[in-house]
Amino acid sequence: MNTEFGRKAMGNVTLKEVLKPGTSLQNGKYLIIETYGQGPFTVSYLAQQTLLGRKVIINEFFLIDHCSRTPGNEVTNNDLEETIYRTFMGNWLGEAVMLSKCVGNEHFVRVLDTFEENRTVYYITEYVNEEDLRTYTLARPEKRLSEKEAIRLILQITQGLTLLHTNGIFHLNLSPVKVLIDKKGQAVIFSVGIARKKIPTAVIGDARRLARPGYTSPELYEMDCSYGAWTDIYSVGAILYFLLTGQDPVAAPDRAGTPLIEPCKLNPSVSGRVNAAIMKAMAPEPGERFRNLDDFCRALPSISEVPATVEPGRRKILLPALAVLALAILAGTIVIWLKNRGETSNALPGMKEQSAVDSLAHPAGISHLMLSQDKLRGMTMLRDAGTADSLVVGKYYALLIGIADYKDKRYEKRIPSATSIFSSWRLMAIFARAEVCAVD
Repeated sequence: MNTEFGRKAMGNVTLKEVLKPGTSLQNGKYLIIETYGQGPFTVSYLAQQTLLGRKVIINEFFLIDHCSRTPGNEVTNNDLEETIYRTFMGNWLGEAVMLSKCVGNEHFVRVLDTFEENRTVYYITEYVNEEDLRTYTLARPEKRLSEKEAIRLILQITQGLTLLHTNGIFHLNLSPVKVLIDKKGQAVIFSVGIARKKIPTAVIGDARRLARPGYTSPELYEMDCSYGAWTDIYSVGAILYFLLTGQDPVAAPDRAGTPLIEPCKLNPSVSGRVNAAIMKAMAPEPGERFRNLDDFCRALPSISEVPATVEPGRRKILLPALAVLALAILAGTIVIWLKNRGETSNALPGMKEQSAVDSLAHPAGISHLMLSQDKLRGMTMLRDAGTADSLVVGKYYALLIGIADYKDKRYEKRIPSATSIFSSWRLMAIFARAEVCAVD
């Protein structure tokens, strides 16, 4: 447990003390590929499960401050009392056995196997070959997520945690690096921390060594502490804080002298409802937090209630694309309606389909628009719906449904159908240049 993943520096573990690539376990059932991570109690390896031909993670009980390895790969206890050592090893494996019973949820890495070998114990988990949530978030242009995306992921994290809590297990070690984003864009939790009360003081000494500043709740800074769902809720609130601000929260012990800045002050787009939920989840006193994950989730808006936002780096692409799709569908509906009523003959006098599209493809084409004040239904509809750049979009919409007149009389035929407009690749180019055509 408490393993750092991602091929990070191995701390006190030297290359002589880890299993070498090619080492087999369980009579060749598993073959070590490389050392993958380490924690105070665990060394993890990327391995191949030979019979099934799949990659897995092998977690080995190895106390980096107290153990060493013989040339034959056996793990030896250097300085702990043997009873303490064996009891803690049993607790460590017992946590893995409990985790193996947590099945039926795609948001938690499954434990596949446990066994004893080399005078130590191992447990095997699924391998998720994707980036962690921290890397995923900081890779965005603004180094944070939209509220909609953040809530989507945090609800998936709570689903994984609910599975644990239902089985009497608390993570106690949650942070953005303990959540992976798989190929489907789903959040997957891994590496549960072992309960503080099951860790002998002689093994770790100071509980602060197990803390993740900013994400560990205040009570976990003590070895002998009470914990529960509210302990993990603090970490979940801290993760949501990070997703929306791109900043780690202030570490719990430091909050007395350095108050936690509300996320809405770091990111004005954070809604008041989400801001309040985060601050309650991260209350220093356990009694002031949500008592369970259901209460926390109910405090958040549903995904459907959160307005979609677009990252600045993608706005120029996404907004035009969405606009053309919506307008083409609306145009088709209204043109067909007008045609059925026999009114399309007066819709766009003097305009060929291709010429109309060509005209729109140039900024100057917009200046030809002479909108009739009694025929602004499209523009009004979009403006009332709160559409961005509603004036520009309204002009396109008005032209497409045939409620605008042109000064230029060179064209002899009206646009024959909305379907042919929708199928034209030029229309996409028009909206891709929406910012150029923004004229009154």
